[in-house]
Amino acid sequence: MALILTAEQAAFLTAMDPDIQKAFLEGVSLPGGTPASLAALPKYNEIRAEVQQQIRDGMKMASVALLYRLFLFRPEVHTVSADQYLNGFAARNDFGYPNSRYTRTLDGEVIIEGLVTTPGSPNGKVIFNLPTGFRPDSNRIFAVVSNDAAAVVEVQSDGDVVCRVAANTNWLALDGIRFRAA
Repeated sequence: MALILTAEQAAFLTAMDPDIQKAFLEGVSLPGGTPASLAALPKYNEIRAEVQQQIRDGMKMASVALLYRLFLFRPEVHTVSADQYLNGFAARNDFGYPNSRYTRTLDGEVIIEGLVTTPGSPNGKVIFNLPTGFRPDSNRIFAVVSNDAAAVVEVQSDGDVVCRVAANTNWLALDGIRFRAA
């Protein structure tokens, strides 16, 4: 059974693999006849060179895109500074806990982590505000831990990171907060 290809398809395949070219040289049915050799096709070498160049150009573009992504678009990591905390919240970095921080990964996911001390009555108060590019498209609620009890942190679409706890507490863990940036 003969394989029927256009001249461009045949040139593309032969440029990809010399063994395929050998098979074609032994006879392939092409529109308009069956030449003994692909080289007998009009403009065969020109088409083959063009396809090979397009493949090389495509490989270069893919390589450049990968390197660009790996080296220029590293995850953006920002530590929450003392002046960014609001309403009496502060970093709790004693006992080896890391400073609070927020990260945007290469695929647009935002991760918030760290441990904060809380003011006397923290419920409903803003801990800090995320900048544009690190905010969700709509409000999100996350279960977290506070003084060994459950608590909630709400990340609002305006960037406010809000504490929601039923009782007074001394600290609040922000680990486990993950969402897609708007």
